[in-house]
Amino acid sequence: GTFDPALFVGLLEGADQSRWLDAVLPKVGWRLRALPGCQFQGSDGNVDHYREHDVGTVSRINNDRVLITWDRTGLTSSILSLAWTRSFEVVSRDPSIPDIGTHLTVLPGKKLRSSTE
Repeated sequence: GTFDPALFVGLLEGADQSRWLDAVLPKVGWRLRALPGCQFQGSDGNVDHYREHDVGTVSRINNDRVLITWDRTGLTSSILSLAWTRSFEVVSRDPSIPDIGTHLTVLPGKKLRSSTE
């Protein structure tokens, strides 16, 4: 059968809890898609972070939260680490590092920072 980590209700006994968490948490660089009906307008309800079917990248894992930066808006939202599967599906588990010469686009609302050697 399948197990939904969002239904976790207590500490794992008889095993190493950190290994279990590593198995169910997404990793930095994974690409996630918001499931149908899932959206977030910010804590004030006025700022569109993501909508259903938007794609984002896991940008950080912080204590008990997964932070996702969204392609469409350039904004970052967070969700409880054990609840992420309720709202998102994995698009890619392989974080891509662009090759030299790859065309990149700056996220909306972000500025390009460049350095010269």
